[in-house]
Amino acid sequence: MLRPSVLLVSFIFVVPLGACKAKPAEPAGFVKAERMTESQDLPFHRAWRHPQGNFANYDRIVIAPVDTTHLLDMTWWQQRGRDIRKDLDELATFTKTELESAFRDGEDNHFELVANAGDKSEKTVILEFALVQVVPSKAILEAISWGVPYGGGAAIQQTTKSSVSMEGRFIDAATGRVLLSFADREGEKARPFDLKGVSWYAHSRGIIKDWAQQLVKVANQEPGKKIADTKAFTIKPW
Repeated sequence: MLRPSVLLVSFIFVVPLGACKAKPAEPAGFVKAERMTESQDLPFHRAWRHPQGNFANYDRIVIAPVDTTHLLDMTWWQQRGRDIRKDLDELATFTKTELESAFRDGEDNHFELVANAGDKSEKTVILEFALVQVVPSKAILEAISWGVPYGGGAAIQQTTKSSVSMEGRFIDAATGRVLLSFADREGEKARPFDLKGVSWYAHSRGIIKDWAQQLVKVANQEPGKKIADTKAFTIKPW
C-alpha cells in the first residue's frame, strides 16, 4: 500500500487571487485601439461601433480562421524550453470550433453560419478573432512539471494570475467595413483543476467558451439592452 505522503490527488481547486475581471490588456494591434472606448453595454473592456453598423441588416456569418500569431511573442515558454507552436494550432482550432458551435446552436440567433470564407454577399458578416495573450499561472506550470503533493488538494492560490486576452471585429463581407471592434481580457475562474491531461493553456478553454456565447448575444443585441459579463467561478474543470 502506498503511503499517504506519496499519493497524488486527481483534482485540486485553483483559486485566483481576487477572482474578478482582469485589468485591460495593452493593445496588440489586431484592431484599431485608438478609436475604441470603455464599453458600457458589452461584456468587454473596450469596443467601437460603426454609426451605421446595424446587425439587423445581416443574416449570414462567416467565422474566419483564428489568429494566434501574437502569442508567439510571449517569453515564458522560451524561458522554459518549450515549443508551443503545435499548441497554438490546437488552441486556434478549438476557438474557431467554439465560435462556430455558438452561432450554429445558439438561442435567439438570427444568423445562418456560412462555411465559405469567400462569401461576399451584402447580408454576410465576417467575424475575425485573435487570441493575443495567454498567461498561465505558476500553479498550473508547477502542477504540469511536478504534480501536487497529497494534502495540497484543498486549494492552491496562484502567485501569478493566469489570464487570456483577445481582440476581434465584425466586418461587412461585401464592403470590408468594420461594424464593431472589441477587446477583452479575462482572468482565470476559480474552478476544479484536473491534473490528468492538463496543459498550460487549459484555463483558456472556459474563457473562450464564454466569449463565444457572448459574441452571439452581441451580434443579436437589441437596442438599449446591456449584455452582462460571466461569473468568476465555475464547477466545471475546463
